[in-house]
Amino acid sequence: MPVLTPPPYRVQDITSQPWQKWFSFVFSMITKFYTENNVVIDSSSNGLVLKDTAGHYWKVTVSVGGVLTTTDLGTTKP
Repeated sequence: MPVLTPPPYRVQDITSQPWQKWFSFVFSMITKFYTENNVVIDSSSNGLVLKDTAGHYWKVTVSVGGVLTTTDLGTTKP
């Protein structure tokens, strides 16, 4: 897995090859998410958020007994 390093910090470096390579990598990571591994959410107050075809966002959480629950978050992206 690639490691994200800080961008060049000098203004004159913005047009440099390392800066452009860094920006391209960050943008590609933001625009898509793909993994061949498990996705783990270690916070009981957070969960997976999915958007349905009508435009509503739903948060999926799991109880201690393994029961999945969905909560309607409305149409505004959380």
